[in-house]
Amino acid sequence: MVQAKARTYLKMVQSMGKEVKNPIDGNVAPKPLRLLIAEDSQNDADLLIRELKRGGFDPIWKRVESACTMENALDAESWDLIISDYKMPNFSGLDALHLLQKKNIDIPFIISSGTIGEEMAVSIMKAGASDYIMKDNLSRLASAVERELREAEVRKSRKKADEKLIKSETLFRTLTSMTPTGIYLTDPKGNCIYANEKWLEMAGMTLDEALGGGWIKALHPDDRDNVISSWNKMVESNGRWSLEYRFRTPSGKSTTMLGLAAEMRDENGNITGYVGTNIDITERKRAEESLYRSEQEYRTLADNLPDVIARFDRQFRHVYVNRHIESVTKLHVSDFIGRTNRDLKMPEDLVSLWEQSIRRVFDTGQIARIEFDVPSTSGIMSFESRLVPEFSSDGTVKSVMSIARDITERKHLEERLRQSEKMEAIGQLAGGIAHDFNNQLAGIMGYAEMLVARLDDKNLREYAENIFRASRRAADLTRNMLAFSRKGKYLTVPVNVHTLIEEVISILTHSIDKKIEIKRKLSASPAMINGDPTQLQNALLNLAINARDAISGQGEIIFITENISMNEVFDNEDVKNTIKGPYMKICVSDNGVGMDKDTINHIFEPFYTTKDIGKGTGMGLASVYGTVKNHNGVVKVDSKPGKGSVFSLYFPVLEDAVANEEVKSESVKNLHGLRILLVEDEQIVSDMVASMLRSLGHKVIACYDGIEAVEFYRKSSKSIDIVILDMVMPKMSGKEAFITLKDINPGIRVILSSGYSIDGDAQSIIDAGAKAFIQKPFNMKDLSKCIEDALSEDIE
Repeated sequence: MVQAKARTYLKMVQSMGKEVKNPIDGNVAPKPLRLLIAEDSQNDADLLIRELKRGGFDPIWKRVESACTMENALDAESWDLIISDYKMPNFSGLDALHLLQKKNIDIPFIISSGTIGEEMAVSIMKAGASDYIMKDNLSRLASAVERELREAEVRKSRKKADEKLIKSETLFRTLTSMTPTGIYLTDPKGNCIYANEKWLEMAGMTLDEALGGGWIKALHPDDRDNVISSWNKMVESNGRWSLEYRFRTPSGKSTTMLGLAAEMRDENGNITGYVGTNIDITERKRAEESLYRSEQEYRTLADNLPDVIARFDRQFRHVYVNRHIESVTKLHVSDFIGRTNRDLKMPEDLVSLWEQSIRRVFDTGQIARIEFDVPSTSGIMSFESRLVPEFSSDGTVKSVMSIARDITERKHLEERLRQSEKMEAIGQLAGGIAHDFNNQLAGIMGYAEMLVARLDDKNLREYAENIFRASRRAADLTRNMLAFSRKGKYLTVPVNVHTLIEEVISILTHSIDKKIEIKRKLSASPAMINGDPTQLQNALLNLAINARDAISGQGEIIFITENISMNEVFDNEDVKNTIKGPYMKICVSDNGVGMDKDTINHIFEPFYTTKDIGKGTGMGLASVYGTVKNHNGVVKVDSKPGKGSVFSLYFPVLEDAVANEEVKSESVKNLHGLRILLVEDEQIVSDMVASMLRSLGHKVIACYDGIEAVEFYRKSSKSIDIVILDMVMPKMSGKEAFITLKDINPGIRVILSSGYSIDGDAQSIIDAGAKAFIQKPFNMKDLSKCIEDALSEDIE
């Protein structure tokens, strides 16, 4: 065949004339050609280029004449075609061809020769040359190049298609071998022509056993007829196939499959076969069966839970209710099914709450939580309900499940916790000022007591008694606040309203910004009311703190009192539960942001607050309301947005109340001659206590900080009988001083003194060996008794 091709080319060359016209239209753009020429003659190379240009090409070319230069050219650049002289001094056309083949480069290779015989032409074609051209007749060069380039492009396209097909087949087989899904191919009649390893594993077959109609043997005998019938219907209708059926392997193992199949078509739309998949759904079927059993168990469990469980549709009707509802409402479960809360005559506010919440869950698909109170056979019960969306297969909410838990007891515990936290907060407020107050009161009260005991002049003695009374009332105030924060004690005593307000204002000066001015407009005649001073004080503090929070920047809080008659301001509803007679009106006014009507309607409700999260519990005004009601009073609010607020409290006046406050001289049992080291940083307190001690017959050495006391005691510990040690001092705290003193003398007798209570560090020092504790302010009797206790070996 190669010889025939070579012979044909020879005849064509010999028959063609020397002059051949350019068949290319001059208006057509020349075709680019990257050409490598292996030729030792530059003239011959130029003739080739000229002929190619005449043939419509625009060559970019390079001439080489040795194996080395040709190899470098092949490595450096890519070429469309090579034309090589058959014979060169050191290099031949066959050498060039072999070099190209060695490089595995598939481009046309044409031999150019002056004279060549048939035998040589056959040899060249056998070696792999694309064509050969006679140098003395180059007229067919352009057409030969055109043809070879075209054939090269065809080869290139075919090679790419073959590579793509191989890659596609490899990818298909790789994917089908890796997938957990069984995959199979059939011809148009349903005969198996391919199955992947997973399908064969599911069927318990080899590929040879499955081919053709062998796959049918993998079907469970009870399902075989149904599968074949369903498949045939799919073939007849040219549709898609989907069916659940079972495989049974030769070992007898049964598995449930979901079979899917679809037709394959050629470019003309004709069905060439079917591709199908098998998915093992055995576990899913088991899960469905398990789910069914679980649903039955769920119903049994739900009916016996202590929670109230219900399911609602979009019309708010009960679709399901568990039996626990019967113990709450005494209605039968059947009374709820198909009926709404409105149908069941529930309170309108409760109906609205439920309908809004259920609608929100249907609209958003998110869980909602609500709390509500309902009347029950055992009284008002509190519930917390979680409304949970239940979705259908298309993702829409089909129903809402409510799980309502009785939180009545929890609400009671939360209320107790809130009360405890409130008392703690008040205690912290009191503690913040108690030390400074008590230090000052200790000096005032102590000196006043000593003056009362020593003055013979009646007028001067009365002045001293007044000082003592005032300081004792102030001391009682701090003690009452501390007692309230610890134990919440309640007592009913005559309370002077004006004195109460002054005490509140005194406390507020430590906690309110200086930009807010506190004013008072008090009635000419102060009134006495019957109540708990601590609770009343707390109520006024709450109102003042709310007023503070309502003021942005500068503002004012005004305390106003007024004596009124019951019928002057109360409406009929207020009068129903009030005591007849005169009342004391106490107003707390501010020029803050004010409130709208809707806010006023809710402000006394527990947990209602307009403050940011973490800024308030919502119990402040609720406690004010409770305190006023506990004192047989009435509370009213007048406020508008931007106009501030006025809270008015009305309390029945306690008539003919007399305050009995006398300073009684008490006998003091003194122990004389003790050497006492007094450690106190406040000069006035130190001087007062030293005077008391000297009055009791003791010798006093005063130190004003812990470091000074430790240095003195280290030198003179044997001469000191008792140390009176203040807890809060600069440089070295009372606790640090006690530890150091104890190291110096383990048997040291120490009395702790503080404006705070015995809680905290003081108690820990008592536990560590201090002999006694005395809280400022104290009188001479208290001090003498404390010294006796410190000297006693039986100390409580």
